[in-house]
Amino acid sequence: MTTAHTKEPETYKKKVAEQTYFCKQLAKRKWQLYKNYCGETGVLFKNKVFSALFIAILFFDIGGFPPSLLMEDVARSSNVKEEEFIMPLISIIGIMTAAGKLLLGILADFKWINTLYLYVATLMIMGLALCAIPFAKSYVTLAILSGIIGFFNGNWSIFPYVTTKTVGIEKLAHAYGILMFFAGLGNSLGPPIV
Repeated sequence: MTTAHTKEPETYKKKVAEQTYFCKQLAKRKWQLYKNYCGETGVLFKNKVFSALFIAILFFDIGGFPPSLLMEDVARSSNVKEEEFIMPLISIIGIMTAAGKLLLGILADFKWINTLYLYVATLMIMGLALCAIPFAKSYVTLAILSGIIGFFNGNWSIFPYVTTKTVGIEKLAHAYGILMFFAGLGNSLGPPIV
């Protein structure tokens, strides 16, 4: 009876030792993966174009997303009467976003067009349109600005091209995930700030 009793603690100790060893090896492998991931992320942020891209996407989403939510309120605060509305401004933004995604995506396929410059141009034009909103006092002006904002909001279709040209195809998934984090952060911060 004593031999059976002493075998149980030895078997238990052996299992604990095996599981401890397994957990240590797993932790070492995972730690190495996390260390590699952080190292690759650091290399991405050392790329000046990538850093400018994440700052641009953050500010773009802080300022570019709220107009699609608040354009109707802007029209009401500008004393635009409901009878003047030929089409809801949010519908204009939506239709023009679809058109912008299509046309900007087609433009990005031309070899003679630099997609990074195209993306920067869309950001600048949209920024100017956003700055013009407070000065719009009629439905027609707001509709034109909604169309411009919607069209250039379609720059999402060229964003993967820009990311690929910035970091290369090998790092696309990693870089795109980081950039989408900043895009989501901008989308979350935009409406409360505005």
